[in-house]
Amino acid sequence: MLTLIDGTHFQAMLNVDHPTYLIRAPRSARDVSLDYLMLGVRHIWGGLDHLLFVFGLLMLISGGAGCCNQSPRLRLATASRSRSLRLA
Repeated sequence: MLTLIDGTHFQAMLNVDHPTYLIRAPRSARDVSLDYLMLGVRHIWGGLDHLLFVFGLLMLISGGAGCCNQSPRLRLATASRSRSLRLA
């Protein structure tokens, strides 16, 4: 077991086939944030139900102040989200 000064522990079993262990440098907050952003984009673009939900939200937003009076738009957003939750 290897313990770093900051208290991080690493443990690995070394043998003839795997005689080394690579300790990766910590990643920056920017790199982690970009990874999560890309994961989210791939998740949303991965299914029709997600696209319909985003489309419904865009319709609500584009309605401006009167968006609450636009019941078909509200129903589309609610229905698409309900469908995505059922499929999950």
